[in-house]
Amino acid sequence: MEAGKFRGWIRILLLALGVLLLLAGTLLAYVGAAVADESGFVRRVTESLRDERVSAYAAQEIVDALIEEQPDLVAVRPLLAGTVQALISSEVARTVIGTGARAAHHLLFTDVGEDLLFTLEDVNVLVRSTLAQSHPALAQRLPESLTARLEEEFALRASSEIAGHVVRAAQRSRRWGIPLLVSGALLLGFATSFRVPLSRGFIRLGVVLVASGMSLDLVRRGGGAIVASASRDPAPRDAIMGVWDAFLLGLSGWVLALAALGLLLLAVPLGVALRSGARPVLARAWRWLRTERPGPGHRGARALGLVALGGVLVVHPGAVLSVLAALLGATAGFAGLVEGFAVLLVHVRGLDVPGIDEIAGQVRAQLKVGAGILLGTMGALVAAALVLVPSYERVWLEGAGCNGAVALCAVPLDRVVFATTHNSMAAGDEPGWLIPNHEVGIGPQLADGVRGLMIDVFYGAPAQGRVLTELADEAKSRAVYERVVGREGVEAALRIRSRLLGESTGRRALYLCHGFCELGATPLDEGLRTIARFLRGHPREVLVIVVQD
Repeated sequence: MEAGKFRGWIRILLLALGVLLLLAGTLLAYVGAAVADESGFVRRVTESLRDERVSAYAAQEIVDALIEEQPDLVAVRPLLAGTVQALISSEVARTVIGTGARAAHHLLFTDVGEDLLFTLEDVNVLVRSTLAQSHPALAQRLPESLTARLEEEFALRASSEIAGHVVRAAQRSRRWGIPLLVSGALLLGFATSFRVPLSRGFIRLGVVLVASGMSLDLVRRGGGAIVASASRDPAPRDAIMGVWDAFLLGLSGWVLALAALGLLLLAVPLGVALRSGARPVLARAWRWLRTERPGPGHRGARALGLVALGGVLVVHPGAVLSVLAALLGATAGFAGLVEGFAVLLVHVRGLDVPGIDEIAGQVRAQLKVGAGILLGTMGALVAAALVLVPSYERVWLEGAGCNGAVALCAVPLDRVVFATTHNSMAAGDEPGWLIPNHEVGIGPQLADGVRGLMIDVFYGAPAQGRVLTELADEAKSRAVYERVVGREGVEAALRIRSRLLGESTGRRALYLCHGFCELGATPLDEGLRTIARFLRGHPREVLVIVVQD
């Protein structure tokens, strides 16, 4: 008895080690091919630019660099961002960036410590050329070179060394991936077949391989979010997930290979059972699902499952149908394999033919092993998330000063200088603002130290995603607004207004606008709530708010 328990624990240990080596070897072999191989690396870099999350982040960084060099470009930030993002995802830009990625890959692998900025300069040239065709005056305002700014922004001299270490580690992983993969497969074969009937060994190994494929898919799908959450800066997180998806998309082939091999091994003993005249296991499983069980537990669980399936089908019909189609395809393929082995083995003599009940019992017993593998993978992902996700320490600043200085508390208001923004509500990161004055809105301005806000308030009504300005006298208002936003801005606003006039879809309300709400508007109550939240968190701060119009 003791010897049997010892062998059982040894088998479990070998099984766990085999699964670990199999998954690690598969990942290392794939990463080695995806990163260390120059052609694969370039192809995945260029493919990642098709992802909107990657192209949007790259465009944001390039536009930030342009505005840093030429601050008055902030007024046309939406135009620049849209142009640059469309350009980056175009075939021309992907070709240029792919050439740069190939050179960068070569430099990193040959330990050449050179800056990899020429590709960004080529993108800058493409941006200038594109804008020269549609907005020649704007193209002339762009800086000639972004090298100094981008070098400072990304610290490329230091980061290129880190990137070199990562890429060379991937090159080493290619050497270790295949040996680990083979070792894991041998350990699994030994652990699942050692001193057990052949049919049970096939079933156990088949379940383990299917569970390993599913675990690998969990890593492929969930790993990007975990890696992205490790970034303290939230801006690049979506882009990191986009790059992760682009680089690990090919891993789905390995997932399918493991699962298919596992189903193939499971089909062998089932085919042997069918050869002896037993009923098909799929038909028995379907009858088991339909059969009523005594007691409320089974019926309640089935009811909850159906309700959950129905709810998910209503909310995400496309995703559910794609999963059901995949399951149906796998089931049909598995049934075909079983039937095929039954036909192939019908004339073979001397085979150990287990009964269908014995086969079903072995499958149920090994499903616990598969569930353990999946739970272990999920636990590892959760542990990785807890380790990698940065912890943020709350810092409390205490003091009795006013706006950061005790001496200011006794100074009259008209003798204090407040850092103030004009048209504070007109920001490039706020939706709908066509002619912004600032990169960020009121909340980030207050966080950065702005203590004076100059705003305009107008009556308006929502209409088709924009806001119609309420004008008592359009001719008189036009003369006033031309002094504010210029003739071109007024004409653009009137064109938008003419398309929307008489089509308001909401009630009259107050909005933060600069002249015409058609060119950008933020609900006044939303802006005031932002200010109120800041003041509740900073009770010793004094703000000056000037309502200009």
